[in-house]
Amino acid sequence: ANMCIVDGYPVFEVCPHMKDRLWVIGACALAMGLGGIILTTHWLSRRPQGDAVMPPSEVDHAIVHAPVVRDGELLHQQVPQERWCVTLEDLLQFKRLVWHAVQEQRITPTDKDPFDPSNARIGPCIHTVNAQFIQPITAAAGNLSWALMLHPDGLACDLFITH
Repeated sequence: ANMCIVDGYPVFEVCPHMKDRLWVIGACALAMGLGGIILTTHWLSRRPQGDAVMPPSEVDHAIVHAPVVRDGELLHQQVPQERWCVTLEDLLQFKRLVWHAVQEQRITPTDKDPFDPSNARIGPCIHTVNAQFIQPITAAAGNLSWALMLHPDGLACDLFITH
């Protein structure tokens, strides 16, 4: 390639056979990118729902219908906030519990959250889940957080995500 300066900017001249190679390389890169997008879209659309459709376990049933009653105020005073944590398994269980609560119409659409109960991928917003599911269960358990309801001694936290 030869370089010239035109109006203060470098201009490269490319040999004709290099232009052909650049077109081929560009076309291949574009095809690979489009192929990646198509494959990823296909993979995402065919992913199984996993834990969302598993039947509720006995533990799930106990959390929802007969939570262990504790002194929430005392636990919130005794357990440091940095230990109010849940595990990945807890999050998967929560997803399953919410899915079943939607199917059993314990969580229902509202004017502010008109979610489709038949859509297993996009469910209710956290405000709806909190008002219709989390608050009633944690109130019955003694007015404590979901994390302390599951782990009354707290857990060491290595990743913090707020809601």
